[in-house]
Parts: sequence; C-alpha cells; structure tokens
Amino acid sequence: MTTNLLSLTSISQWGLFLGIVFIIYGWLESKDKFILAGQLTFVAISLLALWIVLTHQIEVTVSANGVLTKETKVLGFFKGYLWFSILNIVTLLMKIFKLRYQKIVLAGLILYALLLFFMLYSVMQTPA
Repeated sequence: MTTNLLSLTSISQWGLFLGIVFIIYGWLESKDKFILAGQLTFVAISLLALWIVLTHQIEVTVSANGVLTKETKVLGFFKGYLWFSILNIVTLLMKIFKLRYQKIVLAGLILYALLLFFMLYSVMQTPA
C-alpha cells in the first residue's frame, strides 16, 4: 500500500470521527452549531472523496486468486462515501427548510457514518 492511500484514508477516517463527535455533542448539549459543524465536516470529506474518485487517485489492481485487494476495498469506501454525502445534503436541506423528520434522518446519517468508519477501520487492519 502506498503512503498516498494511507494518508487519504486517514484523513477521511479522522474527518468521519470528527463529524460524528460534533453531531453527538451537539445533540447532547442541544447546540445546533455543533451539529452544523459536523455536517459541514462531512461535506468537506465528501469533496475529498469526489476528488479521489474522479481523478483516479487509487489504482485498482487485480489479484491473481480473485480476492479483493485493499485498494479495491478503499475505492468502494470512497464510492460509498459519495452516497453518504447525498444523504448528508438531504439532511442539511431538511434542516434549512425545517422539515419534520430531520432528526430521524440525521440519526440514520450517524449510523451510516459509523458503518463507513468501521468499514474503513477493518480494511486498514487487514494485512497488505
């Protein structure tokens, strides 16, 4: 694995963690600015994911025995993060227009973020 792949995944994993912490803290303390900061952190990381996918920063190699390589799994993570960013934008729009079920969708967003976080964690723990 290259150091470029390691740095890209580390940045996105820390961004996910930071966004999750901001949103949960904002819920516990009833501070909307922290929830917004968490969602804007997700937006920033989604721009990184979009750049990675569009510019082909991760080269997918084919393994001889048909097992998915670490690079393929990380690319799948970034594509999943793009779907996550769509849900994040929907949640932000629901907050702007003060729609009714915004907190429920935000809870689903947090669950999806945790899924992505541990998906990337398990990929990074596998040997190269």
